[in-house]
Amino acid sequence: MKDRRIIDNRYIVANLIACQKDTPRIVDPEIFGAVFDIQEKVIEDILQSEEQKRALEVAPRAVDPIQQTVATAIQSFLNHPDIDRKQAIEIIRFLNQPMLTVQVRKLRKSFRGFQTKSDIKLLLKEIQDLHDALGGKKGMKEPAEKSKQLKREDLRLICFDVVTAG
Repeated sequence: MKDRRIIDNRYIVANLIACQKDTPRIVDPEIFGAVFDIQEKVIEDILQSEEQKRALEVAPRAVDPIQQTVATAIQSFLNHPDIDRKQAIEIIRFLNQPMLTVQVRKLRKSFRGFQTKSDIKLLLKEIQDLHDALGGKKGMKEPAEKSKQLKREDLRLICFDVVTAG
């Protein structure tokens, strides 16, 4: 309240306005007159936060170092006679894409098993299963699924309440 920032957390707002039924309601005329100025600030805040969300959606995510390590390990087995080269290359492509945290955890576990047993076929199978279960085209958000850009005209003031510390 004191720093005149916009609070969009409903729980915090509900706690701020909670009071007894017999609490007198007094609206400061100066604040009441500033409702539309405050509305403009709220609209700007909403539009700015939406713009930040869109920027995060577009920003490329980093590839975890374990993905690079596993890809390098698989590359060293590309000429191995027991390995399906085409499948191995497809898995390396998959490993070069950003992964979800859950996928990275499973990849780490699979790689630890590979370091212990040195079974490249098992490693490839586990990564292929990971790809099929979580990382296929269904698992990742396609860039074509862009959300509609929020515009100023889309926002309406439905109601307002004045909360002051007094």
